[in-house]
Amino acid sequence: MKRLSILLALWVCATTNAVAQYPYTHRIDAVAKEITYEVTRVLDKRLYLNNIANVLDNELIVWTDGTVVEENDYLSLKLGELNTGSVYRAIRETFTESEYHILESGKDWMDVLFVIDPCGKIMEVDFTINVSPRTEAISPDKYALFEQNLKKYVTYSITEDMARLQFWRTYHRFDFASLGILYKNQDPGIALPDSLQTHE
Repeated sequence: MKRLSILLALWVCATTNAVAQYPYTHRIDAVAKEITYEVTRVLDKRLYLNNIANVLDNELIVWTDGTVVEENDYLSLKLGELNTGSVYRAIRETFTESEYHILESGKDWMDVLFVIDPCGKIMEVDFTINVSPRTEAISPDKYALFEQNLKKYVTYSITEDMARLQFWRTYHRFDFASLGILYKNQDPGIALPDSLQTHE
């Protein structure tokens, strides 16, 4: 009986440690307070968190009249400029200074897919995350808060091309090691580092 109790205690500890180290399991949804993410893992190197409420992340890009935009036409269109201060604010409103510095020191990064409306506001967000002990430790609630803050604060300037589309899709890499975000007296007009430039 004593041996069984010891084995059971070891099993509980091992299970707890495994859950703490790898909370995001392939094909098991990550449930936050207000958002549920579909989880996809690739060789424990990439973690994809897709908001199950999203409907536009894989839809065809269309003009305002509903006709499909040809790929060559889409690549030639001009996206508005990202408001840098709004990005920095979303990060500061999500991660505490100590949390940010942990991600910064670990050289962690994530690619964030934005679906943007014709007015330059974020409609949908998906995450592609470089797996590390630090990004694994971020709770679903924290990712949900980050998504909410990105939608709340991040904006683009409007171009004529954007106004002709029902929505625009693009992504940005958040490379924490090179963002250089300050948590006091942050200049909202600071130029975007290369790591935050748009990738079509």
